[in-house]
Amino acid sequence: MKKIIFIALVILFSLPIFALFEFYTENPANIAKRDYTQILFPGLTYNLNFNNSLLRFNDISIFEEGNVLTNSDKKLLTSENIRLFGSLNTTFIDVGWQNWNLAIKAFAFFDVEVMDKKYSEIIFYGNQTDENYETNVGKGSEGFGMWKTAFTYAYPKDLSLGMIPGLFSKQSEGILAELRDMPINVGARFNINHSLAYGGVVESRQQFGSVPDSTYYDIYAKYAYSDEDTQGMTSASLGFGLKTEFMGATIHFSLDDIFLQLSYDDLAGGEISQVGTDSLLYFQEDHEIYEYENIENDSLRLGSRTRSINPSFSLGVEYTFLDKIDAVMKYSSSELSNQDGFLLGGSYELGVLPIQAFYGNNGSSYYQFVSGLKFNKFEWKVGATFYHGFFRYAKGLGLSSEFKIKF
Repeated sequence: MKKIIFIALVILFSLPIFALFEFYTENPANIAKRDYTQILFPGLTYNLNFNNSLLRFNDISIFEEGNVLTNSDKKLLTSENIRLFGSLNTTFIDVGWQNWNLAIKAFAFFDVEVMDKKYSEIIFYGNQTDENYETNVGKGSEGFGMWKTAFTYAYPKDLSLGMIPGLFSKQSEGILAELRDMPINVGARFNINHSLAYGGVVESRQQFGSVPDSTYYDIYAKYAYSDEDTQGMTSASLGFGLKTEFMGATIHFSLDDIFLQLSYDDLAGGEISQVGTDSLLYFQEDHEIYEYENIENDSLRLGSRTRSINPSFSLGVEYTFLDKIDAVMKYSSSELSNQDGFLLGGSYELGVLPIQAFYGNNGSSYYQFVSGLKFNKFEWKVGATFYHGFFRYAKGLGLSSEFKIKF
């Protein structure tokens, strides 16, 4: 048995490997020169991310029973509001044949505000008398999910600017000749999108305060969500991409999700409304706050809601050094991902083991590390993303995997 395993490993490690892991899988033009068929294995192909705006994993100890808050703990908890972010995409079908590709994926995304720093300030330092406080905790928070079926085609032949009549002279030299002759690949994508679940806070208002003889509060919130009667609508969106080589560098540009809208018909909903006052003139053992209104209605129907998604955008360049090191600089923008913004990094090929490391910034820093196995007939790529810092100093974590079979 050991001999069989040894022979199998020798055969696998002797197979020629493809280029380094691709940096621009979102670009439709990237498959123009693909000369093989591929299948992405469902269940092992996903990207999951979760992070928050304030707390590191190490800060969880602040909330342990018996812990005494320090001044630095209080300063942290009053520095900004706490928001939670998360995204998931997973592949169910992804089949590619040369310059054609069909993929069916599911996406989910949420952005939720859970606490306003004003409450932490009041808890630690007290409130001011004769001051009216107003917050809107949770307003605009939402989460949604969708299916996407994407048909991608890339023109298999090179185009060039020299094909445009009159743009360049045949006698052009130097950089003009480079521009005239640089190969350009183009690709297009047609998406069919189906809206799945939705949940969001439509309205949220909290007013409270105290005067010398009483305190009061006025709370109102309205929320919407999908239930069994809600219908998700289907819409179409478009994408396209360009890929070219100039002076040894490969340049990518792509747009996707153009005209994408997620529509939900007959959403369920609810509202909460509470208004109360507490007179401080009399102190009685069984005294309770007097509530003028206390309504909790979870049987509303809120009709339709459409969520417009901005087009996903990607622009970047990659350059290979010494046939081993691939460097990339990229800027992307996507409402369906937590891994957009500016990205800088590189990849090194250590036999069948590619190693990639990236630094990204989309308003906050994140660090991404990718490795795996890369053989002639299959690839398995796994990655981890740390938000803000590493390990216990991170504010969030991302995990990704992609298993690809080639033939």
